[in-house]
Amino acid sequence: MKKLLPIIAIALLNLTACKETDDAKNVAINEEMRKELKQLYPSLQRAHIGVEVHEFKDVKITLGDAELFAEPDAKKEEIAKHIAEMTYNMYHENNYLDKGTIIFTPIEDRMYTSSDPVKEYDMHLDELAKAHK
Repeated sequence: MKKLLPIIAIALLNLTACKETDDAKNVAINEEMRKELKQLYPSLQRAHIGVEVHEFKDVKITLGDAELFAEPDAKKEEIAKHIAEMTYNMYHENNYLDKGTIIFTPIEDRMYTSSDPVKEYDMHLDELAKAHK
């Protein structure tokens, strides 16, 4: 019995620390993210915006916009940092955020392919999640 007490205690802690995850909620949040990005960055009105959440922990945002792609790297890093904060605020309640990637590409009318130019930026969602605890 004494051996079971620590196991029961750990199990109870894990149960209370669990989040309820819901695919439908992420789909709605993805759409809200697209709307907010278009409001913040008007050039995205005609752009391809991809938002994906994998296994309730990894978020990938693709911005297919020639204007944003042409911005200097420092500006893209600033944009990525701002979008990372937005991502944390919008997704943290329904997900166990870990990895986050923002991909800038000049391809506006479709999903980019491996031969298309891209610039990737890490959102550091794991660090944001730790900082907000």
